Amino acid sequence: MNKREFATLVALFVIAFAVGCGGDNTYSVAGGGGGGPVPGAPWPKFKHDNLNTGRVGNGGSPSATPSLVWDFTAGGNIANNAAIDVDGTIFFVASDGKIYAVNGTTGAQKWQVTMEDGGQSSPIIGADGSVYVGGGSVFYALDKTTGSEKWHFDVQAGFGNDIDSTPVLTDDGIVCVADGNGVIYGLDAATGAQLWTFTAPGFIEGAPALGSDGTVYFTTGDSTGNSFVAVDSRTGAQKWVFNADSYMEGGVAIAADGTIIFGTRNGQLYALKTDGTVKWTSPLGGTRSTPAISPNGTIYIVAADATCRALNGSTGAELWQTNIESSGICSPSIAADGTVCVGGDLLYGLNGTTGAKVWEFDGGSSFRDAIPSIGSDGTVYAGTLNGHMFAVR
Repeated sequence: MNKREFATLVALFVIAFAVGCGGDNTYSVAGGGGGGPVPGAPWPKFKHDNLNTGRVGNGGSPSATPSLVWDFTAGGNIANNAAIDVDGTIFFVASDGKIYAVNGTTGAQKWQVTMEDGGQSSPIIGADGSVYVGGGSVFYALDKTTGSEKWHFDVQAGFGNDIDSTPVLTDDGIVCVADGNGVIYGLDAATGAQLWTFTAPGFIEGAPALGSDGTVYFTTGDSTGNSFVAVDSRTGAQKWVFNADSYMEGGVAIAADGTIIFGTRNGQLYALKTDGTVKWTSPLGGTRSTPAISPNGTIYIVAADATCRALNGSTGAELWQTNIESSGICSPSIAADGTVCVGGDLLYGLNGTTGAKVWEFDGGSSFRDAIPSIGSDGTVYAGTLNGHMFAVR
């Protein structure tokens, strides 16, 4: 049973809890550590950076005909984005409740840690040497070298209240993490101490993005509403709420000019200004994907009809669409040469300008929930529904 299916069972609880806690249940304490995602790493977090642009830096492009480098078998399906450290180590979560650290060159396991549960939350590698990740209803800070626990934080217990959303780590050392029932926590990255809370008006599953002014943006949604929320990452104070046309399962991306991009499960792709007003909309027809944004502003996203689409970032006009045969929570990533790497029934490399399929890789199982990560040498890391993490280059 997914969150949509039991939404009506918990709607009254969420409303009651929101009234009791309220969006103004905040206080401000300076964070003390973390220092943001580790600098110099090729892919330190979900969709590469705090804007969730989903694009790698210079040099990170696969070959025109990539082949298998290695294949690592985890104990459960992989539906999150691997983080890549400065030394090439990759970190990812599987549904067996474990986080894995694997040598990115050889595929050899360095360590694994059993958490309360596993799922869709992607790890973040912090500048302080920690790996931050959610597992079940527990949020962990682990030593990236050994996997030993530094601290953990328990979110509110409750049916379906797993941490599916990937957190944000700010440069001033605050981790913003949301639980499945829509309570957002600001935690001190050094100690795990709670600094503030904010109760959103719905479930949170998609990954938030962090604006340059410290605003963190969350997609939400269930039977009680379809709200998109802007929150101050330093205090937890609400800045504004935007009501979309449908609930949201995908995450948020932010363009270079500050435009906020996200899609709804059954409706449109939205581009909002930083004050929460609409810049443009595009009739996407529904998505569970988090957008990627190229250096020239082109937006790439996977729609519910199993197509990967490119849109003009200024107007929302569609540029092309390509059938990838299977649509899940997959999200595109962009290589340094502009190749769009995306999962479907296979792992695909698409021409970013035309949408033509440049290459494809068959892993023997669907990549429909994959979010590819791209290393500085062009290696693409992506997981499958049967628990394989592939490295291809």
